[in-house]
Amino acid sequence: MSQPAPDMHVPNQIADALQHLYGLQVRSAHRLEGEVDHNYLLQTDRGPFLAKCTPPPADTEAIDFQIALMEHLAGRLEQIETPRVVRGLDGRNWYRLPDGQVLRLQTWVAGRMLAEVRPRTMALLEQWGRVAGLLNAALADFDYPYAHRAYRWDPSRTLNSRPLARFFRTDEERALADWFWQLFEREAAPVLPRLRQGVNYNDAHEHNLLVSGEVCHPRISGVIDFGDSLHTHTVNELAIACAYACMGMAD
Repeated sequence: MSQPAPDMHVPNQIADALQHLYGLQVRSAHRLEGEVDHNYLLQTDRGPFLAKCTPPPADTEAIDFQIALMEHLAGRLEQIETPRVVRGLDGRNWYRLPDGQVLRLQTWVAGRMLAEVRPRTMALLEQWGRVAGLLNAALADFDYPYAHRAYRWDPSRTLNSRPLARFFRTDEERALADWFWQLFEREAAPVLPRLRQGVNYNDAHEHNLLVSGEVCHPRISGVIDFGDSLHTHTVNELAIACAYACMGMAD
């Protein structure tokens, strides 16, 4: 019997590579949002997977770091699912395609984004903080050379973004940003050397946290996207979660 043709949201060369390198028959695919990678939800003869294609020039050090972090987290978070790395038929965990893209495959983590859940209950907010703590605890014994890099999304380096103030549209926006930079410089910067550091997930926002399907008592059940992880001050994990959690909230 002939296989059904895949939905061409995924390019032919990627569908062919998945069959050749992973032994997967792609039955359908759906393109997902991504800042760096081209992401595809695949329906295959072995169930759903996530294919990630990093366009050239792909930073393979970053890819290796994310893979090592995911392998470290696998099964370590209580009741929280994270993607697992799927190795190819020859045991490799990523492949460079003829056009320079780097292809890798992950297990699919089911759930709806926290951003889609209304109302955002106190229980969900408490779980948001709990997940940040669980991630810190699970990564406490993990380290990797690539984690120690200067990165624009490191909250501890926020003063490095001051030159970008010229891009604000209004004087009011610039004044507000400068007020927070001054607050950070006065209150936070002096105590940073005394604070605990480690590898942080660094991206616990409402589009990366997945929620279970229960109507009455949904819970945060999954975490995805490890592209912003780095070595920084541990408290930043909670700070990032709080910053996103309070956006759009009356209180």
